Amino acid sequence: MRCLSAAAAALLALALAAGGASAAGVEATDGLGRTVRLPQPARRVVTLAPHATELVFATGCGARVVGVSAWSDHPPAARRLPRVGDAFRVDLERVVALRAELAVGWASALRPRLRARLEALGVAVYLSAPRRVADVARELEGVGRLVGCAAGGRRAAARLRAALGRLAARRPARPVPVLILVSARPLLTVGPRTFMADAVRLAGGRSLFDGIATDVARLDPEAVAVRRPAVVVAPDSVRPADVPAAAGLARARWIRLPAALIARPGPRLVEGVRLLASRLRDRSAAAPAAAGRHGLCSQGGGDGRC
Repeated sequence: MRCLSAAAAALLALALAAGGASAAGVEATDGLGRTVRLPQPARRVVTLAPHATELVFATGCGARVVGVSAWSDHPPAARRLPRVGDAFRVDLERVVALRAELAVGWASALRPRLRARLEALGVAVYLSAPRRVADVARELEGVGRLVGCAAGGRRAAARLRAALGRLAARRPARPVPVLILVSARPLLTVGPRTFMADAVRLAGGRSLFDGIATDVARLDPEAVAVRRPAVVVAPDSVRPADVPAAAGLARARWIRLPAALIARPGPRLVEGVRLLASRLRDRSAAAPAAAGRHGLCSQGGGDGRC
């Protein structure tokens, strides 16, 4: 038998290496620190939250998405895909019918029991759980590996990190005190360990209720009035007219941002940060509100009443 030429030997070595990589499969650490393993990159993916849909498409592997959650409206191609539920409920029969190999969900919404049922059906589950805007970059890389677009995930992550670096360079030395609202009735704010609070910090703001221990807290309107917020930051789904008069926000300056850019922890969150930073710079000399750490009632774990 003839000896292999150097070129043929090199090609054989590459083929063996590729085969070994395929046998080893792919894996990624999700937002909860769980290792998600697949024998090969997922060819059929369902997304269980709108931002999860955006994560997969941002890697360049949107063609592998076969089902999405309700409210998945970006990119436009996602609007034409079958719905498999929402962030809290999943149509398991439809997921099975779509022959999904991977589900990308939101850890804050997908219950452990439902996750276990998906895994029992042979569907691997990656849980997104960004606490900071920078965490989205790490999730882009992880999801990219699982869906076969590792390079695309790395490129998307690099763009996001570069954008955050530019924003950090322009952040003011003195942050603007703001009231963050995610609901008017009931009056709800977010805690400091949430992606939305981090987005406000990156944009040059500081939450007036940054001492709360929970991710979401219900506010006493009178306690809000004591702090005299000069600036309110909220998704555009929150209507100023719905805020109780006792909160004293009639003269506050409202910065309402598209909910998809500030309340959705996906790749476009950095666009929300950029937009908020621009709006805060318009009047960065907002009057500071009164200090104090009262008037909070925790949401989740209690009865929700103030």
